Amino acid sequence: MEKAKSAGLNDLGAFHDVSDTGRKVLARGLRYVQCDKGAPILVKGQRVSGAYVVISGQLRVFTLSPDGHEATLYVINPDETCVLALNCIFNDLLYPAWVEAGSDTRVAVITGPVFRALFDTEPSVRNITVQAFSTVVFRLMSELEGIHSYKLEGRLG
Repeated sequence: MEKAKSAGLNDLGAFHDVSDTGRKVLARGLRYVQCDKGAPILVKGQRVSGAYVVISGQLRVFTLSPDGHEATLYVINPDETCVLALNCIFNDLLYPAWVEAGSDTRVAVITGPVFRALFDTEPSVRNITVQAFSTVVFRLMSELEGIHSYKLEGRLG
């Protein structure tokens, strides 16, 4: 990741319904990072420090095939968060893929303990979390449906 920059909580549009108490908690565990295109954000096997919320730009989550080809798992757009990172902070897991920044990407990183505390006390953070998981499940189901609707030649090519 590139340099951290300070900013106001208003940049986190997805968190606009957090209570005043929750905003104070959030401010203690929040930092902003500006990333250049292609900058590595997370690598496979890394311990995750927190929840990654895209402010602007886009993050691409991908894996590598045994022969070294990249396969995009999903992208994270503004006001969305990385569900694999959330899974890691809630279950103390190492990150299972790679993440890189798209062009001119700005990310808010909320420390794991702060995000978990907000999840326990803030209905809007629970909603953000459930929405993140349901969005990725929907996108994955759409991809699977598309792949399975191709004829064999289309799937191989």
